Amino acid sequence: MRLVTHESGRHRRMLHWRDRDGVAGRTALSEATVGERMTLFTEGPARPELLWLRLSESGLPPRPSSWEGVFRVANDRCEAVLSDVMDEPPFCTPHMCGTASRCACWCSSTTSWTGGWA
Repeated sequence: MRLVTHESGRHRRMLHWRDRDGVAGRTALSEATVGERMTLFTEGPARPELLWLRLSESGLPPRPSSWEGVFRVANDRCEAVLSDVMDEPPFCTPHMCGTASRCACWCSSTTSWTGGWA
């Protein structure tokens, strides 16, 4: 666990942190590995909070390689649930955004179609 205390640098962002033992360090954001990014926390209102945006079902950060599986399952669910409702159900990849992403997120967390589009 590395608690980010502040950032510096204009062209090369540096994250300044301290670990559980109080040891201070810094990491160039552009050079931080996936493993390093998964250990970064920020001070939350009640306790430290992960800076990694997406969490797995266990509440821990997933490795990027697992994201493909999440989207594959969501796309399969959209296809199964929406194929009777529309000719071409939406699909999504990890790098898309917009309506298709919202549908893939909905499909990955919902087991039944409740009807209607927002």
